[in-house]
Parts: sequence; structure tokens; C-alpha cells
Amino acid sequence: TNSGTYRSWLRIGAIMGLLLPLGAVSWYGLGPNKDLDAAAAVARPVFLICCQAVSEAASRRLLAPLPLRILVPVAYSAVRLGPLWDWALTPATLGVPGRLLAIFNYVYWATNLFAFLIPVALTRYMRAHFFCVEASEVQLRKGQEASAGYY
Repeated sequence: TNSGTYRSWLRIGAIMGLLLPLGAVSWYGLGPNKDLDAAAAVARPVFLICCQAVSEAASRRLLAPLPLRILVPVAYSAVRLGPLWDWALTPATLGVPGRLLAIFNYVYWATNLFAFLIPVALTRYMRAHFFCVEASEVQLRKGQEASAGYY
């Protein structure tokens, strides 16, 4: 969508869900007090975010149908909640900022999954694909009209 609130939500997710955890992995893994258990706890969700980005790009590039394209972020978000929970509850010494970052990430991605992806995005993509409704709200590249149900 073209909503400013949605773009801000995505920016917050990129910063708090990818950039700061990457910094945390570096700090825990390469910093003065190496704690590889903490680095591993942070690295699992970061790895899943990177895999999600690659999968989403591949699904767009390969002209995957809309239901498959929305399944990628829904599936990765659902799978990512487990490692985020483990990160938030790890016995490793994360410090207050690391623990708060872990809790924020769990809340952010759970909210993203259950308040946006499933009720809003999944519905829009399915309606656009199966009923040709709201297809203008789903961004398609030129030549992908067939995946939105146009013939």
C-alpha cells in the first residue's frame, strides 16, 4: 500500500528487526566479551529475515501467483516467532538493551503476523487472485497481470 503509516511500520521493522540485531550479533560474537551463545540466539531470527528477503525477491522474479507470494512472508513470520521467543528467554547474558531488543522483535513480528499479514494482506492477495477484487491495491509489475486473475 502507499500508506505513510505502513511505510513507517516497515522502516521500524527493518531497523529493529534487521540492522540492530546484526549489530548485536557482531557485538556478542566479536566484541570484548565474546558470548557465542548470545550471538547464536540473535543470529537465528536474522538468518530467517535474510532468507525471507531472498525468497520474496525470487517469488516476484519468477512471477509466482499471488497466493504463493503472500505465503512467503506469512510462513517466515510464523516460523520466526520460535527463534525470537528463544532469543527473548535465552539464559545467555544479553544485557538490558539486548533483552529489550529481543522482546521488541517478538512483539513486532507477532503483531505483524496476527494484525497485518493474516487479516489484511492475506485477504487482499486472495481476493485479488481469486475474485479480481481490489487488484489495484496489490502492486504488480508489468506482465504479471495473469497472476492476479486477469485473462
